[in-house]
Amino acid sequence: ISEKISLSDECKKVLSTIKKMSDNCREILMLRSEDMSMQEMQEITGVKSVGTILSRLSTCRKKLKELMGS
Repeated sequence: ISEKISLSDECKKVLSTIKKMSDNCREILMLRSEDMSMQEMQEITGVKSVGTILSRLSTCRKKLKELMGS
């Protein structure tokens, strides 16, 4: 039970941190959390290339790690 509580607390912390991020990062991270492919993410966001999606995702993940203190 304590593992579930701890995991739930960690999830809340991650979501809270994502909500504080830029609109672009929030959108990219949330789409990826829904297991969307890079192609689907490109179509939804209107970004011109999958490479740009990959770059944004990488940048946003790094920023999230920084904000989480990891």
